[in-house]
Amino acid sequence: MLFHEKHVLDEEKKFTMAEFRDQFMPFVALDLSFQRPFCWETFREVEFLLTLANLQTGGDNITVIDLKKSVREAQRFKKYKAIEFFEYWMDKEKNGVQDYKYLSVDGNSRTTTIGNFFENKTKISGDFFTADARKKLNNVLYEDLDEETKDWFENTSYVKVKLLTVADDEIVREWCAKKNENEPWVDMEKLNCKYGDLDLIKWARDLSQNLESKVLSLGFPLKSWCFLRYNLMQKILTILLLYRKKFSYSVKEGDIQEFIATAGSINPDALEVHMKKIEKLFLGKIIPLMEARKKALVKAAKEKKPELKIDEKVKADIARKGLTNSWLYSLVFQLAVLEEEGLDIPKKQYKNFME
Repeated sequence: MLFHEKHVLDEEKKFTMAEFRDQFMPFVALDLSFQRPFCWETFREVEFLLTLANLQTGGDNITVIDLKKSVREAQRFKKYKAIEFFEYWMDKEKNGVQDYKYLSVDGNSRTTTIGNFFENKTKISGDFFTADARKKLNNVLYEDLDEETKDWFENTSYVKVKLLTVADDEIVREWCAKKNENEPWVDMEKLNCKYGDLDLIKWARDLSQNLESKVLSLGFPLKSWCFLRYNLMQKILTILLLYRKKFSYSVKEGDIQEFIATAGSINPDALEVHMKKIEKLFLGKIIPLMEARKKALVKAAKEKKPELKIDEKVKADIARKGLTNSWLYSLVFQLAVLEEEGLDIPKKQYKNFME
């Protein structure tokens, strides 16, 4: 392994897709402090499923932490914080969801794709080869497949899984960061991976996830939101830290480190008040505007009119950006600097937030 050889053990297992669905998937937890939520477009899902159907592994192994073994390893090395972290995911009473056996560290989108397929959420088109025939699928759900094809997917196609046993939860973050160092991650995603258990990052992540669920309920495509959630985290943190001082217009690792180093000198009551202002701004202003925007788009489409009647404060920018999903990115930044929200951001900084 790349990190802490004496603290990391791994083993590989091969599951048929049916075994993976029934014996593995239901017991895998997802920790958003270091794992990216599902954000694949449909064509990538289909491509991956066809790869599995052709008896190929579809890229790297899906990698998870074996929680029970990791607890034992952490106990051996007296890593008490790690024990608490692993046991949290193993105990429904603590995590509020279920008793998990594994924790995802790489391959969440692949795992979710397999689940979507069996749950009839993804239509598949394309060719693959069985032992004695070429199969052609044309925009069909799993439930529409003939029994022979279903059996091929379930009992012949396979998924390779790597199970890690680790003694320290910090190794998990290091592993994820190293694994994805050449991936096109945005800066905030890297900071989330490295400092994901910091209360400050947790708060920004929770708020962006709250926004995410509301955005998706309005019918905006997931692919447009995937990286936007990290841009939202970036802006949420930027506004919060501007409360303390003025610095560059996007949070860097040094700003997080300084926050950690000076946490003892921060007035927690004042910080909490400021956090509530930011939450009110995003949840109380942005979501209603998005709802109005959605209604205006629907109305404009019905009337075949490109002009939208929207709040004057955002109308000019929407026009400049065009009727594309980038309007949301711009709208978030614009609303974030409204002085009437009491965030004390000077007007001269307005253009920087709009960049």
